[in-house]
Amino acid sequence: MLKAKCSMLNERRGKRMEIKVVDRWGRVVIPAELRMKFKMKAGTKVTFINAYDVIEVKVVDKKYFDKLAGVLGLKGKHLRSLMDGKNVEIEL
Repeated sequence: MLKAKCSMLNERRGKRMEIKVVDRWGRVVIPAELRMKFKMKAGTKVTFINAYDVIEVKVVDKKYFDKLAGVLGLKGKHLRSLMDGKNVEIEL
């Protein structure tokens, strides 16, 4: 009954809550409905973001990197470091 109430309240806000269990290896199953919605299949890369009291899981795809474009600016040590790493990767 309680789970049904929580689910109904969250669905009104466009969110649906499901409770899953983390196994002894730290794995958790992403519900099929969410995997289909976000086009996740075996091998899809995701990132885990520690957002204070929430863990955000985001699919790492072209859209993800497009949103980050310009975050580091065009100058600075962070961008230089990334570019140096990319150049080393290309040489390999």
